[in-house]
Amino acid sequence: MFEKTSGSSGPAKYIPYTTSLKRSFASMFYLWTYDLFRNAIKPRTGRMFFSISPAFQAPEVLQTGVKVGFGDDSEYLPPVARNLLKPFLNMPPRLKSVQDPFTYRRLLSSYLLADEDLETLSIWNPSYWTCLLDFIVEHRTTLRQDLERGYVDVGTQRFTLPATRPWQRDLFSSSELDWRAVWPHLQLISCWQDGAAQLPFQKLAALFDHVLLQGKGLLATEAPMTIPLHSVTGGVPLVGEIFFEFRDSRGQIHRLHEIAAGEEYELIISQKGGLVRYAIGDRVKVVGEIERTKTLRFVGRGNQVVDMVGEKLNEAFVRGELAELFAAQRSFWCLLPQHGHSRSRYLCLTDRMNLSEAQIAEIDNRLQQAVHYRTARGLGQLDPVHVVARSDAEKRYYEFFVSQGMKWGDIKPSVLLTNTNSAAQLIEFIAA
Repeated sequence: MFEKTSGSSGPAKYIPYTTSLKRSFASMFYLWTYDLFRNAIKPRTGRMFFSISPAFQAPEVLQTGVKVGFGDDSEYLPPVARNLLKPFLNMPPRLKSVQDPFTYRRLLSSYLLADEDLETLSIWNPSYWTCLLDFIVEHRTTLRQDLERGYVDVGTQRFTLPATRPWQRDLFSSSELDWRAVWPHLQLISCWQDGAAQLPFQKLAALFDHVLLQGKGLLATEAPMTIPLHSVTGGVPLVGEIFFEFRDSRGQIHRLHEIAAGEEYELIISQKGGLVRYAIGDRVKVVGEIERTKTLRFVGRGNQVVDMVGEKLNEAFVRGELAELFAAQRSFWCLLPQHGHSRSRYLCLTDRMNLSEAQIAEIDNRLQQAVHYRTARGLGQLDPVHVVARSDAEKRYYEFFVSQGMKWGDIKPSVLLTNTNSAAQLIEFIAA
């Protein structure tokens, strides 16, 4: 099995999904499950949902005939674990074959609404779930009819839904959907928490303040690197699976026991599958300690840089400078580089509709804390930041990347889109 590496702006590379790597993911899953059952949750029905990546395009296949990627999170697990969990999974049959985005969300929403006993959600980006909730609210009438009818016809296929329950009719009678009533037994949501996922994580936490929200460990195609443990700040390094090295801002290399609390580093890993001293491109911050082992939090991608005219803006800096402006209302936002006929500029896409002129000016002022950006602005190489505010900004952002063939659950939103070609296409998509 091969997996496509993430976060690279260059040609696609492929990493062999070796037996040792499978064992690493399996070991992490068993440790994570044990810790949760012992310290955090008390399963009653055991019902769980692992995020499913829709097939909005034909799966990518290598010349060797090997398929790239997984259809859902359960495929990271060894066959024995998958077979044990199968009776407890909310995995709608044949759903992965649906290629129409609206039909896919309609079917998935109906299956999940019908599962009153759902206890655990395992997704990647929290926006996967918040966007699905928005879809449920927007199309509540259609979904209610589907549930009452008990099936959905898609072309020549009929998807039979689980037996509906009386509470489902009551659910749609109120003006606001009560998510606690929809899934009364939900105990855990596992999803990304750090980096660009911070704001959608906070939004999800506000909607499900009665549920344990746990950030995932630092995972990549190349290896699982940290594991979340209950009541531990940050991710615990998987020292039995990975040899860690850390590069500081001066280029000096440190071992795990040498890194300092509060400092940020670029991560370099060596793993059992054959990668040696691999600079994975992730930046981490030391945020805690357990049993004399430092714990880590993902900060962002170290190689996310835009350089249209020499301004050299990077993703970590942009997030650090602008996150506070949008945090109060948990707004969606991102910066898009935009080449112009005379001068280039950055476009700020956001769903925050009430930005004042002073706040818009503050966006540009904060970016000018970066000396190269300030120089480019002073030389007239860049125009001020232009804001495009629309209530469906986040929805359109995801729809664009789905239209480009990305799997819905795999989209990793960034506060700075570094690929200028993709940014130009996204700007056109938003304007259409």
